[in-house]
Amino acid sequence: MLAKYQWIERAALKLKGTQIVYKPEWQAFQFLIADKMFAYASKNNHNQDIITLKGDPANNRLMIEMYDNITEGYYANKIHWISIILDTPNPIDQTMVIDLLNQSYNLVFAKLTKKTQQQIINSIK
Repeated sequence: MLAKYQWIERAALKLKGTQIVYKPEWQAFQFLIADKMFAYASKNNHNQDIITLKGDPANNRLMIEMYDNITEGYYANKIHWISIILDTPNPIDQTMVIDLLNQSYNLVFAKLTKKTQQQIINSIK
C-alpha cells in the first residue's frame, strides 16, 4: 500500500526518530517514534486505503463532521484517532494529510519522557 502513497512515507521519515514497520497481524504499516505509534496505514473493511492518525478530540470531531472521507479511527480509540480514506474520488489534500501526520507525531512526541525526547532531538537523521 505505501508504494502508492510514497508522499506520506517521505513526509513521515522526515520526522526525527520515525520508523515505519509492517505489522503482518494487522496488515498495516505502523509509524512509530520511540516504539510509540503515531499513525498506521492499512485498508478498512471496504478495502479502501486509509491512514489513521492521533489528534485532538475536539478537532477530530469537527473534521469528521466536515469531511466525508474522514471517519472515527479504524480499529482505534474513536475519540483520539481519526482515519482518512485516501482512495476516494475527492481525496483530502496532500498538504492537509501531511499537516495532520505532523500533528499526530507532535502529540505522541510530547508524551515521551524528556530524556527520550532529547535523545531523538540529538539523533542524526
